[in-house]
Amino acid sequence: MAFFDKLNSFAKNVGDKTKEAMEISRLNTKIRTEKAAIEAAYKKLGEHFYDKHTAGEVYDEAAEEIFAAIDASNSAIADLEAEIARIRAEREASRAAAPAPASAPTHSIPAGTPCPACGKLIPPGAKFCGGCGNSVASEPEHPVQDNLACPNCGKLNPSGTKFCGDCGTMLEGLQVDKQQEIKKTEEPEEPVKQEAPEASKEPDKPVVPEAPDIPETSEEPDKSEEPLEPAEKVCPSCGIELPDDSKFCGNCGTKIE
Repeated sequence: MAFFDKLNSFAKNVGDKTKEAMEISRLNTKIRTEKAAIEAAYKKLGEHFYDKHTAGEVYDEAAEEIFAAIDASNSAIADLEAEIARIRAEREASRAAAPAPASAPTHSIPAGTPCPACGKLIPPGAKFCGGCGNSVASEPEHPVQDNLACPNCGKLNPSGTKFCGDCGTMLEGLQVDKQQEIKKTEEPEEPVKQEAPEASKEPDKPVVPEAPDIPETSEEPDKSEEPLEPAEKVCPSCGIELPDDSKFCGNCGTKIE
């Protein structure tokens, strides 16, 4: 029983001390609150008498040093605020005098050069305009005629075309003959015009030097037409892929139907 009595006594002492500590803490809190109220009252009292001193209504020789320290601090604060205003004004003036940064372009410039004939943009490296077929490559020393008439159907084909775009007749040999005729016309010593009477005897036949070779190529039109039926917008002459709006091949000048 003595053990339990000691245990109860110890617990009672601990509880009493805890209760005492809590009560002391509560009282100290009230004391701090009252001291804060006194500090606020002193502040109001000092401000009241300082205002009276500034107005010349109160004069206290013992308080003159305190009033002078307050005046010096107020003057220093005014000088510091003026310095801040000056720095801000200089910063705004420098910003206003600085040139405005160049604005970035809102749209990208399309690549390519305009065609001199129709104005359509031609991609870099293209030899012919995709809108009108105009040649944009450097002109050769002996320019060839722009169009070749097919000896089988009479359709005009762009210069350099190997097969007729309408019937598939081979035109590669005619292209060489045309170039030879142009070279002959540029030489004044050879009388090329004397062959005109022979051509007039047969007006129904086109003026083609190697007309007998034409039936051999026209006997198999189906084979020659096979390369002319590729996928959509693929050049039938050179096989290069073309844009959807192209009317002529940009690589070889072939007209796209």
